[in-house]
Amino acid sequence: MGEIQLLCIPRALIQKWFEGIHKSPEAAHPGLTKLYRASLLKYYVPNLKQTLAYYLKRCDECQRLKTYPNKKPGELLHHPVGNIGDTYVFDTLGPIVGENNTRLYVHVAVENSTRLS
Repeated sequence: MGEIQLLCIPRALIQKWFEGIHKSPEAAHPGLTKLYRASLLKYYVPNLKQTLAYYLKRCDECQRLKTYPNKKPGELLHHPVGNIGDTYVFDTLGPIVGENNTRLYVHVAVENSTRLS
C-alpha cells in the first residue's frame, strides 16, 4: 500500500521520450519546472532534473521563442556610419499579380547613411 510504480525510461530512449513529453502539441513546450513536476511521479530517469535541463537547452524552438525573465538583454552594438554613397541596401517585393495575370515587382534601393530612397 502506498507504493509508487514509475515507468523506467532506458537511456537509449531518453531523447525520444523527451520529445514526446515536450514537443507534442498537447505539451506546448513546457519549461523545466512544469516538465519536472509532471514527470516526477510518472517516470524514472536517472538524474531527472539534469536530464530535462540538458534536452531543454537543445530544443531549437524553445531557444528561439521562449523568454527568460532572469536573462539580461544583449548589448546594443554601434555600427559605424560611412560616407554618403558608400552603402546601399536593395529589396524586392513581389510578385504581385496584376491585370491579365501580369506579375509586378517593387524594387527599392536605399542609401544607408542618409536613408534616402
